[in-house]
Amino acid sequence: MNSPFKTDYTIQLLNVARQHSEAVIKRLFQTIEQLNIAIAHHNTTAPYHINLIEELHVDENAHSRILTKLLQFKDNSGKFEILQSFFDFINESQLIKSFDVKIKKPVITQEKERIDIWIRDTDYAIILENKIYGAIDQDSQIANYIIKTNKGNNYQPEQIYVIYMPSFPYEPDERTWGHDKDVKSEFATRFGIASFSEDILSWLKTKVLPNIRLKDKSLYCAVEQYIDYLERLYGLNKHQNQRNMELKEIITKQLELEKISSIKERIEKLETASRDIDDLKNQIIEMLLAEKRIFYANKWNHEFTLPDSGRFSMNTDASGERLGFGVTFQCDGKPTDLFIGYNGRLYCQIEYSNKLPLAERNIANASWQPVVKDILPRPSNDCMWEYFNKYEFEAVYQRFTEVVERINKMAID
Repeated sequence: MNSPFKTDYTIQLLNVARQHSEAVIKRLFQTIEQLNIAIAHHNTTAPYHINLIEELHVDENAHSRILTKLLQFKDNSGKFEILQSFFDFINESQLIKSFDVKIKKPVITQEKERIDIWIRDTDYAIILENKIYGAIDQDSQIANYIIKTNKGNNYQPEQIYVIYMPSFPYEPDERTWGHDKDVKSEFATRFGIASFSEDILSWLKTKVLPNIRLKDKSLYCAVEQYIDYLERLYGLNKHQNQRNMELKEIITKQLELEKISSIKERIEKLETASRDIDDLKNQIIEMLLAEKRIFYANKWNHEFTLPDSGRFSMNTDASGERLGFGVTFQCDGKPTDLFIGYNGRLYCQIEYSNKLPLAERNIANASWQPVVKDILPRPSNDCMWEYFNKYEFEAVYQRFTEVVERINKMAID
């Protein structure tokens, strides 16, 4: 098969590198190498770490469940200690301007009526909207929760509080308040933002963990794990901080950021270096994939066995997007090609020969069309095909052989 790519990896890498200045390439590889060494060092010297929450790949709802379980905790006397500490934290940090509630007989639920966390007591209700992973604010979302609490559960508007819980402190989208512009202003003093990265983490570390009794070992471990998870999520873990500081020093030195006083110019230089690395990485990946495509085309040409019917002949055309592996057969009195190609994705395609005049290549009445339309489901005027991921070499080959088998069984003119 003809190919513009050389097989020697070093020569290919040099060809890619020529597209960049030698100084840029050298700096990028030196930076990457130093970063890898620093990361490897920290990985070997840091204490062994495992966090069950992290290992379970929890979603947004899991965080709501964790917080709900914590807020539901009662001591032996029936006191909601963690809930009370949360209310104290709200008042002390003034998360809500007007927050005067007393714990009586709270009912704390998770995902009831689609409200992430819902605290309802005899004379107040609190809506907690969890956005830890940046879920988009839905149209009228908070407004609808207020309506459910007001009309569906008989709480007056002045008894309802809303706490918005994003990853970092930011205001919710205006549309979440609904189309009535008075709703947001009405709740101005009963609305607060409690971000996970600052407020929730601070509350857990200062108000919850230090006050857990020794006998409540499982509760202590759970809170400790949750704090550790949030710290790692936001890069606040002690060992992460040490590593990040060292990585920052390497990047600053290699890119000579200390010589640039403007923050804007520093950011631009970092972004340029990041683009250079991505560009080089993508070119090398494509180069390796091109080499792999050559390998598989050669492999298929050696391993594929033509059916005994004698209807097919091998077609090693490597022009355009074709990989140099396919077959040709006569159908409807016309030469027909089935081949594997690549255009950023692998694909298996059937068409009347592209050597025919365009007017003769329309496949509307092709006798093979109904036979393969379920496995080559993407039709156009002159071909049918199916796409595959650029790494799915075995899958595209299996589809090719399946098409050959079906064509071989049909009656061909």
